[in-house]
Amino acid sequence: MLYYAFWPVAKVLAWLLCRIHGKENIPTEEFLREVNRGLIIASNHESYIDIPVLMALFPVQRPIHFIAKNDLFRIPFIHLFFRFAFIIPIDRQKNRFTSENRHFLRTAIDILQQRKTIGIFPEGGIARKDAKRGIVALAKRTPVFILPIKLIVKPWFHIWDNIPIGTYTVFCGAPLILDDLRGDRNEQARSLLEKIRNL
Repeated sequence: MLYYAFWPVAKVLAWLLCRIHGKENIPTEEFLREVNRGLIIASNHESYIDIPVLMALFPVQRPIHFIAKNDLFRIPFIHLFFRFAFIIPIDRQKNRFTSENRHFLRTAIDILQQRKTIGIFPEGGIARKDAKRGIVALAKRTPVFILPIKLIVKPWFHIWDNIPIGTYTVFCGAPLILDDLRGDRNEQARSLLEKIRNL
């Protein structure tokens, strides 16, 4: 899998560029098996470098299954990388009852029920302000911990749009369960995003 091949690069990038706070808040695999829960990483989205930064928080034997908009799977060569890097497509332009998003839900729930880890950017894209409900929808269907993570980047320069090289500060918050978030689904999604931004 390409994920395993790319992981050493992610680890080197993190070692060179990142300062990590709160790494002790990341639940271990043993703990997740003991409490019978999967893990959803919920992070703000600053750039395309966010994915390798988050990958480096976990050992290579514990891959993160990231969620990405399906439009990216239509880009030549990129779609090949995604399909072999544990990345799951979602159609964020349509409601969750489309066949593609039903497939996304089934796949994501199966991963979480195996006590594995999914990575979601609840803003739904880079530097967006609104809160999407995908994490809440998953957490209502299967027991999970939600790990809030805040990323702050101070770029030195950009290789390309949304690919900055600079220093990254990573704040890992205490794991949450869905009951820690108030209100209906929309309010819970906003509450989660607020917790991430306040780290």
